[in-house]
Amino acid sequence: MANITTLPPELLTYLLSFLPGADLPSVSLVCKRFHQAVEVGSVWQKRCKQEFNVDCLDGWKNATFKDLYTKILHHYGYIFGIWQPEIGPYGGLVQIGVVDGAIIAQQHLPPCDPNVTAPLRTKSTFSISLNDDGKAELRCLKGPRGPHKCQITLLNEESKDSFCLKCCKPDKHRHPGGRHEELRSWLEEELGRDRKSVV
Repeated sequence: MANITTLPPELLTYLLSFLPGADLPSVSLVCKRFHQAVEVGSVWQKRCKQEFNVDCLDGWKNATFKDLYTKILHHYGYIFGIWQPEIGPYGGLVQIGVVDGAIIAQQHLPPCDPNVTAPLRTKSTFSISLNDDGKAELRCLKGPRGPHKCQITLLNEESKDSFCLKCCKPDKHRHPGGRHEELRSWLEEELGRDRKSVV
């Protein structure tokens, strides 16, 4: 019977590509041949595609599929899908997926009353991307003062069925014009009216 370490490199790479991505770093420590096989880009591309349905590196700042898997998808891929925020009966839905080189969360809200037949309103709430240093960067997209740092915390480590988003700079959510302008902007958004019609 042949020893797996004596297999041709391309066959060894092919076999190892079927292992879960989370196991590949440990496998690469077995021996030099395993390490070389695990470093092949197609192995990580296959894991990204099969585990998270991500097969494109467009927009990911010169990242490899290994970077994408180990720094982003392995840590945050569990949040892909549609979630219901726990913010009351009309909290809408949040859809999370990959858009243009980042994981983006988009909140879908009911249309402005009384335009119930209008399309749902969509707002981006947070993003996860790679910064210039190649590290994962979580950014809250809420508030008038631009993107700022946030954190994601799992509420159930085992099932990964709920998580909490915490903004690290809540002052960024305040309108620079003060509370009156903040209220006016909120009314514009909720009522679907232009600035002149909001008293």
